[in-house]
Amino acid sequence: MKKYFLLAFVLLLALSFCASAFAQSDEAIIDLRESERYTEEELTSAVEIILAEFDTWEGCDMHLIFYAGDEQSMDELGPTNNLERGSFDETALFFTAFRSPKEAYGAWEADTEYFYGWTLARAEKGEWNLVNYGWMEDYLKSEKYTQDELSAGTEVIRQTVAEMEGTQLKYIKYAGDEFSSSELEYVNSLDRGTFDECAVYYVWFMSPKEAYGAWEPDMLYNWSFYLARADKGDWQMITYGN
Repeated sequence: MKKYFLLAFVLLLALSFCASAFAQSDEAIIDLRESERYTEEELTSAVEIILAEFDTWEGCDMHLIFYAGDEQSMDELGPTNNLERGSFDETALFFTAFRSPKEAYGAWEADTEYFYGWTLARAEKGEWNLVNYGWMEDYLKSEKYTQDELSAGTEVIRQTVAEMEGTQLKYIKYAGDEFSSSELEYVNSLDRGTFDECAVYYVWFMSPKEAYGAWEPDMLYNWSFYLARADKGDWQMITYGN
């Protein structure tokens, strides 16, 4: 269950999958990914509701909105109905990255990156209802690794992306214990060492403003980064890509 804490804490955003629907406007980059459950039009209508609410937040600057995917979205159905804000049969979960106002007011820290989750719900293919939103506490959630261990992994990714000249890191999310563990055999098959632990992260970043090499200019890329270690040592970057 995702836990949202509205306007509570500051997320230090360290800025997974290939996107199927991508757009960039003056307001935000929008990544709808692939969905077998919802059409692009249905997801876009949900995004419009998010942006309508966000537009009331004076001084905030939205720069990234992305759909969490069908499975993670429907995981929100039970918790959403438990909120007793209606009876729904479908849910859609989105993540957003935005910057708070230049000057602090209310609960906002000044000029700070925030990462929020937004849950929308509907019944019988009706209109979307915004039922919950707030700071996501589990972007590095794990029962296997400590927060410090996962944060050490994000530092390795930061360094790797920084070496890709002209790119701009947007967001990093741990792929989860189950998936990471399932990829250990693959990591060891690459003959880059012998490891007993693997951690996979989903990473969003912008390509350089001008095309060079294999880069498309100024595009949002969604890559998986594979890290591994042995005997609780330091994380090593093993491979990455889409």
